[in-house]
Amino acid sequence: MCPMKKKMYTHECASGVIRSLGLSQKAVEMCVGDPDMDEDHPVLKDEQDAQIGKGSHSDVTMLPTLVINNRQYRGKLEKGAVLRALCASFRENSEPSICSNEEEDIQTNQCLDNNGGCWQDMAANVTACKDTSTGTICECPVFQGVKYIGDGYN
Repeated sequence: MCPMKKKMYTHECASGVIRSLGLSQKAVEMCVGDPDMDEDHPVLKDEQDAQIGKGSHSDVTMLPTLVINNRQYRGKLEKGAVLRALCASFRENSEPSICSNEEEDIQTNQCLDNNGGCWQDMAANVTACKDTSTGTICECPVFQGVKYIGDGYN
């Protein structure tokens, strides 16, 4: 209603919006304060102060913000990406079971590059490379009911 691009972001336009919402101009001004004052608004200042990292993590400048192990997560805010980041924060073999659940599809596909350095049988299309939330591991597979034996590399 009061776009800045059209230079309509004015007191008059704001008052019109307040009236159109059926709100009291006086009540809004008491809540918001004088828009022309050249000082911090106490409520907004408190909110900004609460977002300052104070050494433990960076300032929160975008909401929602995800903090994992006192570090701000930077990435997509979609299920798979967030779950990968959470799972990667655990030490190997200490992560919750959801991190190794193949249905969650959080693998990183690092086995695509040189088979992750693991053993593979090209003819049978079997590999010891297994993607995990923290990278790859070489683990002898079970294929058609047969458990391969070895260290996963040879």
